[in-house]
Amino acid sequence: MARAGYTTRELKTKIMRPVGDRQVVVPMERHAVHLGRKPAVTEARLVNATDKLYVTASKMCQTSILAQVPISRLDGKSPNLGGL
Repeated sequence: MARAGYTTRELKTKIMRPVGDRQVVVPMERHAVHLGRKPAVTEARLVNATDKLYVTASKMCQTSILAQVPISRLDGKSPNLGGL
């Protein structure tokens, strides 16, 4: 069975203002900006109930399909790499 994986290429976080201890906790808004065959870009925002912006974040990933691994190779032993 093939599995999907990803590598983070870029991660940006911007804190616009501090979140005080009297702020109401709100869930972070997040969405995919671009989901390509290999690259993927996502964004997230933390806002309060009156839509005041506190934090923004964006992430660019490189996605990949990991090779199929036979069940017999999942025994914890290292594969023979020809002396490498």
